[in-house]
Amino acid sequence: MVSFISCDRYPVEAIVGLGSPIKSWPDPWYIYDDQINTRGSMEPYVWKDDPYCATWSYAAVNFSWTNNVKRGNKCMYFTYIGNSSDTSGATYFGFGLMAREVLGEKIALGKAGYNNMRFWIRGSLNENCNFVIEIPGTAVKRTVTSAEITSEWQEIVVPMSSIILTDEVEFDIAFSLAAIDGTIPTNGGTVYLDDITFEK
Repeated sequence: MVSFISCDRYPVEAIVGLGSPIKSWPDPWYIYDDQINTRGSMEPYVWKDDPYCATWSYAAVNFSWTNNVKRGNKCMYFTYIGNSSDTSGATYFGFGLMAREVLGEKIALGKAGYNNMRFWIRGSLNENCNFVIEIPGTAVKRTVTSAEITSEWQEIVVPMSSIILTDEVEFDIAFSLAAIDGTIPTNGGTVYLDDITFEK
């Protein structure tokens, strides 16, 4: 997953949720708008210990794509070639944006009071492939099918109300291009993402 750097707009207190009232959490919190806006490393975190996750040989992630963006100057590009070329048995490629400095660190994301995660998406998925965005450890998840994705930008809203106020989670936003049926090969696809936002 990817970690992020804080600034006045995205203070560490707001990201971690410590020593800071709910009202101080940014609203909206732009997780991505031309750049990743949280703290830590800027490299995507990939689940290398999962044998079903493809390697970088079959996937690419670019956080500075400049062609046909939704707003601003950049968007996120994410592609997965899929099993037509990969003979390893992988059924998806996934990575995450990590809003913490140490693996295993937990934060009280529920205390932030966010109601929705919004993002814009365009692209093209091949047969038997879905795009999935989620916050692991919670019920926050949205699967976007090939029928929903077109060459035009469209907004997706993901409810976050299922996060319990007292819950502490290893907050990550996980992204994947995955086979709908893990036993059937997929040729993957490509998506472009922009303006990933938490809102109260």
